[in-house]
Amino acid sequence: MKLELPNRLIVIAQSARILAQMAVNAGFEVIAIDCFADLDTQNLAVLSFKLDSLALDDLKPVFEVLQQDYGSLPVVYGSGFEHFVDSLGYLERHWRLLGNPLSLYKQFQNKRRLFQTFEQLSISYPEVRFTAPDNSSGKWLVKPMQGEGGQEIRFYSESQSITDPVYWQRYCAGQSYSALFIASGDAIEIVGFNHQAIVAEGDAYFTFAGVISQIDLPHSIQRLIAEWLKKLLTVYPLRGLGSLDFMLENRQCYVLEINARVPASAQLYGKQIFKYHLQACWGKLEPIETLPTSNAGYRVLYAKREICISNQIGWPKWVVDRPESGVFIGKGQAICSIIASGKNARQVSLQLIRRQRFMENLLKTGH
Repeated sequence: MKLELPNRLIVIAQSARILAQMAVNAGFEVIAIDCFADLDTQNLAVLSFKLDSLALDDLKPVFEVLQQDYGSLPVVYGSGFEHFVDSLGYLERHWRLLGNPLSLYKQFQNKRRLFQTFEQLSISYPEVRFTAPDNSSGKWLVKPMQGEGGQEIRFYSESQSITDPVYWQRYCAGQSYSALFIASGDAIEIVGFNHQAIVAEGDAYFTFAGVISQIDLPHSIQRLIAEWLKKLLTVYPLRGLGSLDFMLENRQCYVLEINARVPASAQLYGKQIFKYHLQACWGKLEPIETLPTSNAGYRVLYAKREICISNQIGWPKWVVDRPESGVFIGKGQAICSIIASGKNARQVSLQLIRRQRFMENLLKTGH
């Protein structure tokens, strides 16, 4: 028996377009709150609010107005709360927060404990240190204790001045993947495997650039990831959609991190995946009956120089996260995103490359 779900809810993230799109595709009315309020989000939502940040001081006034007008609607959150866990705490106390609770979300911020758990569960990961390593021992990455999107990850140099909380992880030169999963606290199911792309922006070589869905990995790797997720569920009672990021290097598999919220790859898995997320958040893991059989891809386009969005641009239908005319975008910041689909991953990858080149030329000429 399926749970009755409300027809209106709030989605909030650094960029809420993905959540808004997923919710609308599944038949919901959406109030969207994020830091961009791009054209797509405005068109999808019945109401759209733009915040300066997800900090509590910026977020709270909007929610106080919404509570007066609509009461306590369900709230689904996405990326961007890594530095604003107190905002999640506020939402959990005053609203029906759908997703992993704050107590569990914070456990994934405790990197020392997280990697200890990996060790105890016999889950492989690249070597980690919490004091600066000697570079003579090989290449190391320096990573923030709280971060998302890879933009703060750097190659480590002993000459660096580091003041923020960080940890060090041995560099792996393999391919980056993720497993999209859905969990209900005592059960977990893999929805699909994805290939992740990164792009170098300045000295940030690991900025998230996009994802291609339904990657066909060796069965031995699929079984291993499924086994690791089941082990992790015994420690972390996850709810809803999430992803496990991992690397393959010389046929060895290494876990990097767990994203305990709806990841970008979820938008590539059909119109009903959002309903499965809500059902799982309420404690009921429904068998996923239908998934797209073809591959799909999503790529973020970053500005190579400072630009102001022209009002002459005719956006192709396969572009999403479109900024409003007149918006200034700094070098290295996200401009928009590209969607593609195809019969296989190679076809999708080529389509994304072609469309990226088209958009770069369009943005350069302004029309």
